[in-house]
Amino acid sequence: MKKALVVFLVLVAFASAVTFAARRLPVHYAVRSRPIRLARLSRGEEAFIFIEEQRWGRASSVATDEVSKFLPRMLRHMATAPDLLSSHAIAFHLTEGKLEQFELPNMGAYAHFVISERTLCVVSSEYSNVAASGFRWTGSEFVAVSPNEAAELLSLVSGTAITPSDEDNNSEMVSPFQREKEILAGQGWDYKHFPTYGYKDKTIQFKLQDAEFTLAFHAPPKPAPGSQDFYSALMPAGSIALSGPGSDRPERVIYRAPEWEAVSQAQYLALESPSNREGRVLARHSSPLVLASLLIYLLPAFPFLRWLLMVLTLKRKILKNLPNTYGFPPARVEQFPKLDQAGLQKITQDFEALGFTKLMDFSMVPDSGQYIPAFSRLMAHPRHHCFVEIFQIFPAKKGPMPLTYNISSNLHHGWSFSSGVRKTMALSYMMRLPKCLWVYMPGVARSELLTGHLARRNQITNDLGISASTDMSIEAYQACVLQRHAERRAAIQKKNIFFGLGEALAFKLRPKHEWLGDYPKQAAQKREPWKYPARA
Repeated sequence: MKKALVVFLVLVAFASAVTFAARRLPVHYAVRSRPIRLARLSRGEEAFIFIEEQRWGRASSVATDEVSKFLPRMLRHMATAPDLLSSHAIAFHLTEGKLEQFELPNMGAYAHFVISERTLCVVSSEYSNVAASGFRWTGSEFVAVSPNEAAELLSLVSGTAITPSDEDNNSEMVSPFQREKEILAGQGWDYKHFPTYGYKDKTIQFKLQDAEFTLAFHAPPKPAPGSQDFYSALMPAGSIALSGPGSDRPERVIYRAPEWEAVSQAQYLALESPSNREGRVLARHSSPLVLASLLIYLLPAFPFLRWLLMVLTLKRKILKNLPNTYGFPPARVEQFPKLDQAGLQKITQDFEALGFTKLMDFSMVPDSGQYIPAFSRLMAHPRHHCFVEIFQIFPAKKGPMPLTYNISSNLHHGWSFSSGVRKTMALSYMMRLPKCLWVYMPGVARSELLTGHLARRNQITNDLGISASTDMSIEAYQACVLQRHAERRAAIQKKNIFFGLGEALAFKLRPKHEWLGDYPKQAAQKREPWKYPARA
């Protein structure tokens, strides 16, 4: 074992030296675009054509280019994998005899089309990895709308993906684009779209008044097997053409996907959207693949190394899945077919009997990271000044989690206190905060949970010399949730991952029913200040 460890350390030292030297080699950059969806909306004398496009990039050095030639096929594909830099849309406004083009940057993939105030709007999808953004047609151009207005426009369509009429015997929902098409048709707009993947030609025919037009996607010839690299084969360089009356050519090419094009580092970074730039380290492309392939081959011989690599990347994965912020769009019970409606009604009635009133039904939607569907009902107690959130989570690859609830109070000076019946997870314990206190009371009746919450809250506020907030508005609750989320994200960024995993493991072995944070210490300081001299 000692000999194997020495050999391993020598190999790692050698690979690290090669990595250090290779990072000083010049890096060359290349970008390529590909269309992913073609959409057409027409009404009366005008039509809009939207081409959604993704920009992909590669950053590599002589070291990666040469070393990748000697790697197995799978590793070579991993080494040459491009990065998604940004997604945007190209819009065309077509009237009889006139075609105008407009750029709609950072729209993400599969945008929504909305009619608001009798004008056409395009807004980024709730499932894209960009912040809410959108554009409004003024009659002569597309102008960007504010993020708040974009979120309002998105709410007009985000709640239409699932309704009772959408359900059939084979599926719980139909495509949200089908519902969008029905909504647009009600406003007099004919809407059609299709993805522009693969090597198959596709067309859309439409009329403007009595004139007939054809919008066509021309796929390139399918290359012979092995003649292209793996990712170029997945991104065929097709073209999009428009034909119709009043043109001296059979077809007018309005878009042609370019091949890989060399660019400078400044151009490469300028093409990258802010959401895709976060967490990316371009220097990793210039690291030689010797170290990566070496570690892969050594993993079977050193099981502990696999664990170490998992631990070292865990913090990055946690932060990647933690969004920067959340939205709180309204939700309907009908949107969640697997929701425990009977349990929701019973719990709601029980809390109404205790004096709570319903504020809203909503679903927390992250601005980035992994989206897990969830339904929440928020209620407030006007006399006791506390909230209750009843919620159910629907993981994608698992069955729905049990319906549960949590009573919470916002306290002054940044403190909060909550009481729940759901068992705290080890990861949540690792992200605990010094002023965010909680207790776990499994199996107690709802009336006992409220009584226990109020009694413990009174003790905490009396000991700390603070009081509970009397603001029972939706905005106050959302502000507290967002503040706590930002604090947890900052805490994870500062936390030593090895220490955090140790805490999570200890919690899993011996679960705790409460977390009191800094409360005991600060309460003791207020009771006996002479024992805690002030720091200079």
